[in-house]
Amino acid sequence: MDNNPLTLFCLVDGEGTSNAFSVKIASTDTVDDLKELIKNKKPVDFEHVDANNLSLWHVSVPDDDDNDLPVLLNSVPEKKKLKATAKLSKVFGIGVPEDTIHVIVQRPQVHAPVPSRALTPLPGSLSVGSRPSSPLSGDLRADVKKITDRFFATGSPASIFLHAYGCGKTRSMIEMLCLQWGFYFNAAKKDLGSNDLSQLAEFLDTKTSEEQSPRINTVFARKMTLVLFLSRLLVLKYCLQVPNCRQTFSSDRWAILQACSHMFRDVFMEFFRILYDQMKERSFSVSVMESIVRDELLSVRDSLAVHKYTNFSRETKLRLVVDEAQILGDKGTTLFHRHSRKTTCGQCFLLS
Repeated sequence: MDNNPLTLFCLVDGEGTSNAFSVKIASTDTVDDLKELIKNKKPVDFEHVDANNLSLWHVSVPDDDDNDLPVLLNSVPEKKKLKATAKLSKVFGIGVPEDTIHVIVQRPQVHAPVPSRALTPLPGSLSVGSRPSSPLSGDLRADVKKITDRFFATGSPASIFLHAYGCGKTRSMIEMLCLQWGFYFNAAKKDLGSNDLSQLAEFLDTKTSEEQSPRINTVFARKMTLVLFLSRLLVLKYCLQVPNCRQTFSSDRWAILQACSHMFRDVFMEFFRILYDQMKERSFSVSVMESIVRDELLSVRDSLAVHKYTNFSRETKLRLVVDEAQILGDKGTTLFHRHSRKTTCGQCFLLS
């Protein structure tokens, strides 16, 4: 058989199509050879993964539009797991379609101490359909839900974090959040907690400037800060919808999940980046995003009350901690306006 070269476009499970990468390989080579090339092409992503532990799936996912939502293996209707010994000529023939993802790469299963029931698919409103082939709509609420559905689809690595253990620095704040429901953010990139807040600060560095008016900078910063908080709310909302979460999920586990995300895959930053990428160029008012965040906050509060957690009632306030907040005080000295309910006046730092 002729040694016909193949150019296969591959995608890591859970990533958007913009992260697809090509691998050139002879059709007479095997799937095992393809695994080696994929590992060599993505040395950082698969640094601690042996090539033979990668699972490759033959798929046909069109990439003919600007939709960059995550592609989840479990959402692909037609797929076939490839055996290491199979020759590529038998899998792909003499050619492959253009503008198409041909292979989804699945990392080896992470064995975390998570109860199996925590991985049960979400019922009802968070059920997952097929991947949309059209761009996002003009309905902001519907699009936020669509992004959330895809991110927390069955098979997403997000669900493995529901039972994290461990604790670290800033002990008094973490202990407080173990006793009371709340949110932990850290502005320091190499410290406890998610990098989502430091990522937001970096995004604002690139999207705001002195050439723009402080009002424009301030409006954009407020909208994206709301997107950041929305992403954290939606992760908590998902956790509270896991069956039997009253027995497996508590305020201390939620606090440790937030504080120790640096020890695992940072689900909070990943989800925030997805929301940010979809929202940064969209035209919507601060009040619209405030309304969405308010509704999701009320939904989370209702869920906590329904589950009858002993440390939460409908009158309980949710705590919010911003650790290493002084880092934000050094950003944007002249870029933003201080905001109050009545007026916007005076230049200030990003922290304000």
